[in-house]
Amino acid sequence: MFGPLAAAGLLIAVPGCDLDIVDDDDGYASDEGDGDDGLDDGQDQGTDEPVPSDHADEAPIDLGDALEIAEQQFPGATIIEAYPAGGNRWAIELYEDGIEFEVYVSQIDGSILDTDQDRLDAEDAIEAGAAAALVRSSPGWSALVDTAESAAGGLAVELDVDAEEALLEVYVEATRTWVVEFDAAGEVLDIDPV
Repeated sequence: MFGPLAAAGLLIAVPGCDLDIVDDDDGYASDEGDGDDGLDDGQDQGTDEPVPSDHADEAPIDLGDALEIAEQQFPGATIIEAYPAGGNRWAIELYEDGIEFEVYVSQIDGSILDTDQDRLDAEDAIEAGAAAALVRSSPGWSALVDTAESAAGGLAVELDVDAEEALLEVYVEATRTWVVEFDAAGEVLDIDPV
C-alpha cells in the first residue's frame, strides 16, 4: 500500500491523516493519531499485566506521607490498616498493647484532622496483635509501598494485613486497581486486579 518507502521504514506524515504505523521491533501497529490502542485500560498488548498510568490523580499528601504523619502521632504503635476515608482524608489504624489508634490525615495539607483510640476486647486485640506482629517482621510499609507502586505502576491507595493468611496487602491505583500481596519477608507473592 505504501510501497518502497514503507518497506524501508520511511513514511511521510500527512497533516490530518490518521495512520497506523507498524513498529519494526515488535510488529504491533500503533495509532499515532488518537492514542487509542484498542485495549482496555490497564491491559498491555497480549498480556493482563499492569500498565503504568499516565494520569493517576496524585494527592499532595500521598499515602506514604500520611503513614509517616500517623507514626509520629503515635510512636511505638504499628500501622495495621490505611485507606482513603473520603472528604480528602486518609484513615490510618495503628495498634499497640491492646489499643487501636485511628488517625485521620488531610490529603490536602497533611494536618491531623482527628484521632481516636479504643481499648479492644480480647478477641479483637489478638487479631490486631497478630497483624501488628506480621508488619513488624516485614521490611516495613514504606518499603512495601515502594515495591508495590513499582510493580503495579501506580500510586498506593490502601494497606491491609491478612494475619490469618500471613499476607500484607498494598492496593495500587493505576489504570485500574491492583492488589500486591507480600509475605512477611517482603517478597511479592501475587499481583491481581481488584
